[in-house]
Amino acid sequence: MRHCISDVTDAHIAPKLNCECQPVRQVRHREKMRKYHAVIRLNSTNSNSDLSTLDLANIDESQNELDFVLNVSAGDVGTIGHPNMYYTIDSRRLASKHKKSQHDRKLLYGVKQFNLEPERGLKYLEESGFVDQTPESIAKFLFRQERLSKKQIGKFLGSHHEFNKEVLLHFVQCHEFTQLLLVQALRQFLWSFRLPGEAMQIDRVMDAFAAHYCSQNPNIFEERDTCFILSFSIIMLNTALHNPNAKMKITAEQFIKQNKGINSGRDLASDMLDAIFRNIKEEPFKIPDETYDDLMYTFFSPEREGWLMKQGGSWKSWKRRWFVLNDRCLYYFQHTAENVPKGIIPLENVRVRSVEDRDGKQFVFEIYSDMAEIIKGCKTDSNGTVVQGNHKYYRLSATSEEDRDEWIQCIQESIRDNPFHKIISDKKAAIRRRSGQRPPTSNPNENQNS
Repeated sequence: MRHCISDVTDAHIAPKLNCECQPVRQVRHREKMRKYHAVIRLNSTNSNSDLSTLDLANIDESQNELDFVLNVSAGDVGTIGHPNMYYTIDSRRLASKHKKSQHDRKLLYGVKQFNLEPERGLKYLEESGFVDQTPESIAKFLFRQERLSKKQIGKFLGSHHEFNKEVLLHFVQCHEFTQLLLVQALRQFLWSFRLPGEAMQIDRVMDAFAAHYCSQNPNIFEERDTCFILSFSIIMLNTALHNPNAKMKITAEQFIKQNKGINSGRDLASDMLDAIFRNIKEEPFKIPDETYDDLMYTFFSPEREGWLMKQGGSWKSWKRRWFVLNDRCLYYFQHTAENVPKGIIPLENVRVRSVEDRDGKQFVFEIYSDMAEIIKGCKTDSNGTVVQGNHKYYRLSATSEEDRDEWIQCIQESIRDNPFHKIISDKKAAIRRRSGQRPPTSNPNENQNS
């Protein structure tokens, strides 16, 4: 009898598994077998099982199809096949995939923490093994990780702390400026982070840039201060030419005049300054503009996502919504392409359970508060304004029983209980008991807003 490994029950694996790569006769087509397989022979004479003894056959990558014969009749045993044989996949690959998923999830969490508070995010990333507590390691991470907030990178690099100053030097050294024009180097540099706003921070950052540029292009300027002054002049030129609020538009002649005598008392070549002016006029600097909110990062690598039917509040109608579960919150959207959710359900001090089918909807489950409290949540109204929810439960309908059970399991794993919330709830309950008030009910069949 031929089985998938998922068909092997506890009764099958009770005997010891003696795994061998069996040479079997190729007689008929086997559809779309995967790259890694093993033929497992069950030796029913031993009572112990040890899955670690699996010896898995690595089938050549170019072999897309495999043909095996497995005989099931007792009369064929010993001639061609064996009655107890199974195909399986390499469990090590599954474990590796799971570890990669956990790794990506931790990395994303660390990135989001950095985007909120750089020091806190770097501490988490260090504890999780993504960076070492050295200036060089952190600088390389800031330079290479594209999902970090460039505004927060600039804030961290501009700090007056000695450690941050060392990170800044290593960060600048990650750039390759050899044989680049100063304008080209500035474009590259200013795109890797957002220049901080304080004068002292800008001074430190641009001084580090000038030092690195001059070390890689030693014959352009007489001294480092020349590069520093001209870099500032270029940034101000970009503002004057392209900022709509700038009232006075500078000319090429004015720009050349402004930079007279900055090269150790001598003038820079006028054709070089004129080329810089034309370059900036034709193409302004692309400065990282982070007008998005940090919520967009939440929807990378979600714990679970999919379509669910959601029951409305006042009208009790059902609407199809795209749900994303991540970071102990359940987000829902009207369409999969949206970046801003229609509503958010924080999974704090709530419970989830399946309920009876209703309103013609099957596979229904609900998120509710067992303390009869209002669930903290919010949504956007028809005008796009974020409003606080007033729900004692959220009722949802899945596409199948399996889908519903998987959603319930994932939500249960994401729920977090806040002990402070319970203390307050207990205090309220004690007050009600002393005053003789009837405690509120959390019966799901009552007519509540959802």
